[in-house]
This record gives sequence, structure tokens and C-alpha cells, in this order.
Amino acid sequence: MKRLFGIWTLAMVLLLTTISSCNEVAGDEGQFKVRMTNAPGDYAALNLTVTKVDAFLENQGWVNLSSETHNVDVLSLTNGNEVVLANSSHVRVGLYTRLRITFGVSGTIVLQGGGGSANISWVGDVHEVELAIHEQVSAQASASVLVDF
Repeated sequence: MKRLFGIWTLAMVLLLTTISSCNEVAGDEGQFKVRMTNAPGDYAALNLTVTKVDAFLENQGWVNLSSETHNVDVLSLTNGNEVVLANSSHVRVGLYTRLRITFGVSGTIVLQGGGGSANISWVGDVHEVELAIHEQVSAQASASVLVDF
């Protein structure tokens, strides 16, 4: 069980970020999209629930991008497959410097080759991962972040 928790923790720490794209949006609002993908690993299954996605707008605070619950089968996110966790077309313009993904209280992990399975649960009250990003949103340029397990 400790090995599985260690694998889970390592996977969360290895989240990568930032692929930007440009789309035209009118006014003082821009667009911010957060997606998730996964490179193949030694797992038969890794199921997570994402409950909220927020981004930190420099000098202004946290902006909620989505409070929609997503049940994510991380292993289905390979070979170019991804899931959109947030797609907010009305976010304040400015520089976003952090991304916070909040997870449900538990998940499941199954190792390949009959290595067993375990429920994943968070230690303590914090069920989130915070990542450093550098995404500028303007009326002319949207932000798009790809999180890779």
C-alpha cells in the first residue's frame, strides 16, 4: 500500500504544464482551457475524480475555471487522447501564475501483471495539486494548459 501511495504521489508531482494557443475573444475577457493527458505507465487502471479547477490571476487572486465533477480514467488519456477539465470563455485578462486542481477524496489504482490494486486516499484535508504556470490571457490571446500525468 505504501508503494502504491508513493507511485501516486510521484505521479502527482510529475504533472507537466503549458501549451499555449491563440483564439480571438472580444472585450475585456479571454478564454482559459485546462486539459489532461497521460503517457503510458505500469498501471492497468488509475481512476480519479476532479472536482474543481482554479487559476491564480497575478495581483488579484484565485479565479474558478470549473466546479464541474469529472471522473477521469487516466489510462484512457494516451496516444493523443485528453479530457477537458475546464473551458472558461469568460475569464479576466491578465497573467495567470498558478493552476490548482482539486480532486475527490479517493480514487483507485491497479498495477499491471496482477500486481494488485488499492484505493487511493489523500492524507489530511487537502485534495489538490498546485502547479506553477505562466499564461497570459487577453482579448486576443487565450490560455490553454495541458497537464500530463
